[in-house]
Amino acid sequence: MEDLLVGIADSPWLFPVLFTFVVLDAFLVIVPSETAVVALAALSGATGTPALALIIPVAAIGAIVGDSICFSIGRRVGLDRWRWQRRPRIARALARVQGAVLARPAVLIFTARYIPFGRIAVNLSAGAVGLPYQRFLPLSAAAGVTWSLYNVGVGLTFGSILREQPLLAIVISVTVAICIGVLVDTIAGRILARRARRKVTDSTDANDADDTDTNDTDTNDTDTDTDTDVTDTDTDDDHTDTDDHTDTDDTDTDTDNDTERTQS
Repeated sequence: MEDLLVGIADSPWLFPVLFTFVVLDAFLVIVPSETAVVALAALSGATGTPALALIIPVAAIGAIVGDSICFSIGRRVGLDRWRWQRRPRIARALARVQGAVLARPAVLIFTARYIPFGRIAVNLSAGAVGLPYQRFLPLSAAAGVTWSLYNVGVGLTFGSILREQPLLAIVISVTVAICIGVLVDTIAGRILARRARRKVTDSTDANDADDTDTNDTDTNDTDTDTDTDVTDTDTDDDHTDTDDHTDTDDTDTDTDNDTERTQS
């Protein structure tokens, strides 16, 4: 088995295959790029081959290229054109990050690079919602480099410890990397879900406040209308009283004239 591993490490096809794995993993979760990078780093730590100086840049460049392709897919075709985009887990991830990617692109792009479904959702959403590529690329490059260094570091640690057992080093390092990935995925999912619930709560409170203000305005308008009606009623009463006084005065005047004619 060790001879087989050494043969794989010395193969001229190793790095082209690694690059292809990492690129495809940006939008096809079934391709195990993290596993490949960690395993090769563990093998390098245990046997000295393949060269770490090649593993790190090949993995980083593959990650950057894959993220850019995923970004372009989101920009060109949107978030629900293909069947795999409508799969429940991917669809939920897209829904969670779609509204936040413009507000917090750096945090999401860095975090999502370590989460298989997360990076697909973030990169697709970044392209679909119109995040400028000149802003996306530097963030993706930094995330790709740190992702490559992290996976190489995990594999190299156990490969250096278990130099006499490279296969065991690969198994342990890959297992640890997967567990860390699941942990990061769980924590990130809970944080995004909590923020989504908080956003819904804030929106509901704002709507309730608007409804309260509207009710207060309607009440004030009603009071104003009532006051106006009362004022109009008083004015009409005044006019009525004035008309009554006028009629009385006219009656008195007619009576006086009749009396004077009688006396004459």
